[in-house]
Amino acid sequence: MTSIAAALAAGLIALATAPAALAAPAPVPAQPATAFVDGLGVNTHFSWNDSAYCVKKQLMKDRLAELGVKHVRDGGESWAGFAGTNGCGGVQALNTLYQATGIRTQAVLNALNRSVTTQSAAVAALDSTGVMNDLLDAAYALKVTGALESVEGPNEYDTVEKTVNVNVFDPKNWNSYVLPWRDRIASFMPELHTRSQARLPGVPVVNASFAYGPPRTYDPTNSYKAYARLGDRTSTFEIGNMHPYAGIDAPEGGVAAWFTDARAISRTLPLQATEIGYFDKLRSDGRYVSRRAASIYLLRHILEMAARGAQRTYVYELADGPAAKSDLYSWGLVDFSGAPKPAFLALKRLIAAMRDQQATGTAPASVPLAVTGTGIRSHVVARRDGSYVVALWQPGAVWNTSARTDVTPAAVAAQLTVDRTYDASTFRPADQAALTSPVGWTAAGQATSTQPLTVSVPGDPVLVMLKPR
Repeated sequence: MTSIAAALAAGLIALATAPAALAAPAPVPAQPATAFVDGLGVNTHFSWNDSAYCVKKQLMKDRLAELGVKHVRDGGESWAGFAGTNGCGGVQALNTLYQATGIRTQAVLNALNRSVTTQSAAVAALDSTGVMNDLLDAAYALKVTGALESVEGPNEYDTVEKTVNVNVFDPKNWNSYVLPWRDRIASFMPELHTRSQARLPGVPVVNASFAYGPPRTYDPTNSYKAYARLGDRTSTFEIGNMHPYAGIDAPEGGVAAWFTDARAISRTLPLQATEIGYFDKLRSDGRYVSRRAASIYLLRHILEMAARGAQRTYVYELADGPAAKSDLYSWGLVDFSGAPKPAFLALKRLIAAMRDQQATGTAPASVPLAVTGTGIRSHVVARRDGSYVVALWQPGAVWNTSARTDVTPAAVAAQLTVDRTYDASTFRPADQAALTSPVGWTAAGQATSTQPLTVSVPGDPVLVMLKPR
């Protein structure tokens, strides 16, 4: 008997056995990387005469190209407003932007003069045939160059009703919340849809947007529910619309309610969030966040919208306003001088990390994967080379709204269970210490069918790349 056989017989050593495979996780949907990147856009105002878009036009175009988005949302109240006859040349700027970068425009046909001081003037402006024709002419000037990809109804007209006639505005009584703005928009959108189809064939129409959504302690109104009481209006647009701002709070808490309310109008049509963003300049009412918090919350908000199926999300906005208007216009990814803020740098890194590096092939539609962890949110993006990027984030606050200070939530452990062996690496696009650094993935070991991968998720999102072996 050999020495090994003798030892086995004596029970001194035992044969090694392979770890038992874990239960195979169910497949989860994976969004193609190209669709994720295509689902991002930025609001601009290239026709505003005192804006950075006008006085630093080329720099703003360069920043958009640097950021990596392929869509902007812009518009005006008339041909003069849209074209920028004040010398800014809004339509021309958007056309040259497309020719230089391939960035296309969703044109907001606002049909509303923001200088109106009475309700009757606001209604007259909305109903003006001449204004609608002017706006369609502006959109046509974008279409003939290829720069136009869609048109959109009036922007947040429910805020004008509140501004010009506070006496009929009862923010605490939803059931009697039947105001003229609702009926005017309901009349306008079918007319816009009909004329747009004739003047701009093949160009989809996005529904009008509303400012007041799911109730919050500071604003318990709900324009979406008020409009939804008119019944199904989906024959008047191809794409739904919402503005799911989170104020100064973490974005995750209110997103589900925004989708529910917007779906009451858009039903099963594709749905866009045409404005999200965070105000990051100190002001007396306390309704601001730090630039650090804005960069983290913005990425989490974008990921949350993608995870819930938004067709596209437009960040509001590219640039801050001039100093004289900074109390109103400090939403920018860059400041008025064009200098990038943390949010710009974080979003640039997110887009670069998610972009598909392979030009041909088809990305997998799903992946067997289970993600667990207290409160952990996730979204899976698939690439054509067979790899996946799993975005992980937690809903913890990174801004104390009372003390108005940055906070750091405790990290949460997330576990990724897979059905095969993957090489894993991680990247944090909003890591404040590395915002000016290029994308760099850190090796994180392997995830296998017998051993889940554990990832620590801080307040900012973590991307996990899984490459099959």
